[in-house]
Amino acid sequence: MDSSDSTNTTLTSKRSEFSSVGSGLNKQPEKQRKKSVKKVFNSFKRYDSSPSLNQPLSVIPDDNKELKSMEDLDMMLGAIKKDDQIARVVKSLVHETRAIRNQMEVNNNLFNVAVSELSNKCKQLETNYTRLLESIISEKDRIVERPHDDGVNFATSQKMTELEDRINQQLAGVTREQQMLRELSDTQMDTLRQYIVRSDEKLIFMQEELDRKLAKITVNEDEGDFKMIFLKNVDYGPTVFDYLPFEPHEDAKDLRKALKGVGLEEDTVIKIMTQRSIVQRRRIDKEYKNIYGRGLIAEMKSELSGKFLRLMLYLIKTPAEHDADEIRDAVKGLGTDETALIDIICTRVNEEIVNMKEIYELKYKKGIERDVRSDTSGTFRKVLLACLLANRTSNKLSDDSASDDAEVIVELATQKRMSVEDNTFIELISTNNFAHIREMNRLVEKSIGKDILDLISQEFSGYAREAMETIVKCAIHGRVKTLAERLNNCLKGNLRETQLTRLIVSRSSLDLALIKKEIQKNGYSVEERISNQTSGSYRKALMSLTKGNSN
Repeated sequence: MDSSDSTNTTLTSKRSEFSSVGSGLNKQPEKQRKKSVKKVFNSFKRYDSSPSLNQPLSVIPDDNKELKSMEDLDMMLGAIKKDDQIARVVKSLVHETRAIRNQMEVNNNLFNVAVSELSNKCKQLETNYTRLLESIISEKDRIVERPHDDGVNFATSQKMTELEDRINQQLAGVTREQQMLRELSDTQMDTLRQYIVRSDEKLIFMQEELDRKLAKITVNEDEGDFKMIFLKNVDYGPTVFDYLPFEPHEDAKDLRKALKGVGLEEDTVIKIMTQRSIVQRRRIDKEYKNIYGRGLIAEMKSELSGKFLRLMLYLIKTPAEHDADEIRDAVKGLGTDETALIDIICTRVNEEIVNMKEIYELKYKKGIERDVRSDTSGTFRKVLLACLLANRTSNKLSDDSASDDAEVIVELATQKRMSVEDNTFIELISTNNFAHIREMNRLVEKSIGKDILDLISQEFSGYAREAMETIVKCAIHGRVKTLAERLNNCLKGNLRETQLTRLIVSRSSLDLALIKKEIQKNGYSVEERISNQTSGSYRKALMSLTKGNSN
């Protein structure tokens, strides 16, 4: 048993002690009750260092504050039980996801074994076929070369005819066996592929569900506070976790000194803002406002500037707030930032889009669809508006429905009418779930030898093509691989700093570690490219977020 297990065991025993003591406290005299509560509380604080409790219990009083009523103890017990319940739910999801991944490995092994066996059977048939042909040729040559008189020639000719008939029957049998094996091979391969596809759908669905629950934000409108649960050593892959030990009051004071002291201490600002999770940054902002009467956003706007300011402001906002603000910046004024619209609208799930739309309408007093419609046009506008409906179905796969939809795409492609009847195609990729799109893609490729991405590349152009490709890539390859490709493209050639900031900050709390690994498969390092193409405090902040605080 390691130290963390020992700590958790001790912590559990202390919580049990809380419960047992709490039930009998009211029966004790007032003076004795105070001593009992304080004794248990002090004992608990010595052991409450479990890494599974990511949020400090704000309801626990300071050491110098005496417990004067049962309300303090009740609040403490309630917070402990709540944190335990959340941790159990998240760990259960993690375990279930890992179990599905293990099953996927088993499925892949079964698939490889089946393919190997079928391949060996085909090779054996080919060998038998070759040997039979060699035997036939040898027998013919032997009969033909043997000297015969006229009386024997008739018998020899008859024997050769019988031999040819027998050989033809054997060849026909070999051909039938080969055909049956091919049909069996195709059937087994299709069955295995479908089984693996369905297992893959379960895995991706569980991963997406896990991401959503891990990154779920509960907003309290009265207090302006919220809570997000992150656990270390799970597979969803952020780079920035909760920083422990977390002291929001001290962080707020350090930021005040760095921003308003003698000279701007940007390194201190970077250290605090990039090494705290989004939940912790929001708590620091709230603490800063309570102490100094002004929030961090207003404070930073008066002290920082340029791309460094933009990055710092992004770190304070919730994901939905920043998505809404990025969309607003993309469509307001002259020109449109189409890349931002694609990065956000075409890669978000239903829940993220709904939250973003609510924030946008609340903040800017109008719907996000109205602004997007007025600032875009053509097929590109149709794709964005379809995604903003957030009507993508659940991840259940219907074989018949996918087959019907694949036939529609094949018909449009063969008649070269995909760009003409773009509404039909847009509806298929914007309302169906990713599992459905993957199955459609497999059936289309099987039918005409080209996948949906090939068809999009042939039939569409410009930002409409990029938007459609992004949606389909998220479905076929997964969101991590798609975002890795967009980040990699952003870092190549002419650097787009706005996009770089958006991708690094937004994914640092979700899957940036996985995105980095995906890019490294191609021999590139995200940190190295950022270091080579950026400078100053902006580079330091990006590097800090990319490296993370998990070590």
